[in-house]
Amino acid sequence: MDSCAPPCVHDHDVLGYDVDWSKRTLTLRTRNPVGERGDVRFDGLIAHHLAYGSRRQNILFGIEETELADLVGGISVAHEGLGDSADAALVALRAEGVRAWRIEASVGPEGWVLATSYGSAAT
Repeated sequence: MDSCAPPCVHDHDVLGYDVDWSKRTLTLRTRNPVGERGDVRFDGLIAHHLAYGSRRQNILFGIEETELADLVGGISVAHEGLGDSADAALVALRAEGVRAWRIEASVGPEGWVLATSYGSAAT
């Protein structure tokens, strides 16, 4: 994993995250090692899963785009409301321009996001 693919969040503390389903966004509120905020946002949110957060410390290793097929093949598409099969979900998601990202942590939350874009958010 390229731990500093733009926007770079390597070693950022995760302060929290917000999901706004009406706007289809997920925003990770982060702070870099010198204390500056560096929030990032996923737009066109379709589904997400974050697990293993810690009460004490949550440090990101990185966020990396991954193959949509690799991610969709590993989740329960019916449970996520994405269709009856991985193949059907892939066709529909690709038609909407959906992409996939993996979130990895040194300590704390890990998971994935299906959305149409990822980038810096105004803080």
